[in-house]
Amino acid sequence: GEAAPPLPPLGAGRGMVASSPMTYHKDLEHEGVEGHVRMEIFLAADGRLLTEPVILQSSGDRRLDEHCLKTVTSYWRFAPAPAPYKITVEVIFSQQEPRPRIEFIGDAVYLSPEGGDA
Repeated sequence: GEAAPPLPPLGAGRGMVASSPMTYHKDLEHEGVEGHVRMEIFLAADGRLLTEPVILQSSGDRRLDEHCLKTVTSYWRFAPAPAPYKITVEVIFSQQEPRPRIEFIGDAVYLSPEGGDA
């Protein structure tokens, strides 16, 4: 069989996110809870979540982690792509900043057909 034509590059993870609201959970902000949550987000070609985001690195506070997961699942919107893909994002909660900082780690990457990492 013919090899499938190579997929076009996706570019930076940030470019695949149409909307990424993130709040500082009021209770946690009140308590002064800080931390970094790093997540991998797996997306279908149509831009819908394939699974719950996966936490690669916990903030150390389960409530902060849960808050991130729930926010991404409920409110983030993603761009469609020629094939399923994933992006890696880190959310930084700091008392110094009124809003959590969102950092996209590297480029968006296609998922390999086997479901593992290419």
